[in-house]
Amino acid sequence: NLNEQVEELVDEKMKLLSMKAPDLGIKPGLNSSSATRNITTAGGGAIGVGIATGTTGAVAGGSARVYGGGAAIAGGAGGGSGSEGEEQVDPNTQSRFSKLTLIDQEYAKYKQKDYHNSFTLPEFCYMFRNFAASKLKLYYSEKMIRLFVSAIASTKLVILQGISGTGKTSISLAWGNFVKHPSCVASVQPSWRDRTDIFGYLNEFTKKFNETDFLAYLYEAGYMDEIFTVILDEMNLARVEYYFAEMLSILEMHSTKDWKIEVVQSSWPSDPKKLIRGKLQIPPNAWYIGTINNDDSTFMVTDKVYDRAMPIDINEKGIAFEPDQVDALDVNYSYLN
Repeated sequence: NLNEQVEELVDEKMKLLSMKAPDLGIKPGLNSSSATRNITTAGGGAIGVGIATGTTGAVAGGSARVYGGGAAIAGGAGGGSGSEGEEQVDPNTQSRFSKLTLIDQEYAKYKQKDYHNSFTLPEFCYMFRNFAASKLKLYYSEKMIRLFVSAIASTKLVILQGISGTGKTSISLAWGNFVKHPSCVASVQPSWRDRTDIFGYLNEFTKKFNETDFLAYLYEAGYMDEIFTVILDEMNLARVEYYFAEMLSILEMHSTKDWKIEVVQSSWPSDPKKLIRGKLQIPPNAWYIGTINNDDSTFMVTDKVYDRAMPIDINEKGIAFEPDQVDALDVNYSYLN
């Protein structure tokens, strides 16, 4: 009975889709009686229906999802009319990582720069504070700036927590501008549950990797001896120990040579230069700054996360002062470290 109901719904859907035949590649007047059906039960009773023109449709087991108006679905057998036009990647000539490949091309002839830094830490904090005030109109106390720089010296994961409007995200953005590498902002979503939400995932049908800005930013950092900063904005809207679990474990390792994360299980000849055997070396010159608002819409941060991070409470707004004019600074990571 359920199968018959599904077929009736498919008939009705195909009639509607036939009105959009030029866009979807479906012949006008096509209905489910003239199409080949595959009804597959998977995942304890969920039913998916795949429809293709004259060929076997492919069904993704588990949930009935229709992509592009209802043709072949990735994950099953064969391809239907819905798979036509889907670009397949040649492992020998085409890269499945479009963003990372562009970064390789951009830095093909890049040579690391030595800025001959000579500042002391008090001078560095002074310049950062006055840069934020003079260029960005962001005012922080000298104590807060020194706490921030000390936290960065202590660990790669810094957590800024407190009430809204005290400048938690602003100081992180100001830091990126000060060291001349604008911070990468990863706005955490409540639906984030695993590493694919921050690194991306491989589409098994198209064989292309859906890269995130987070992944591209870390990949670029691997080419340079400069400071990079990732902001996990509202990091406790989802459970940090879920989506950031692998990074928490990696950053805990003493040797930076062991900071490797598996991006894909197998390697291709056309993969990006710095992706060795499907693994990416996490660069030591990148920091991760999470902002937290403790309210009813967020999760509590567990002791596991706090143990691996340096938390700073920001509950007071800065007082305006007359700053010295200070420009952004070129900083070598090796010198600051």
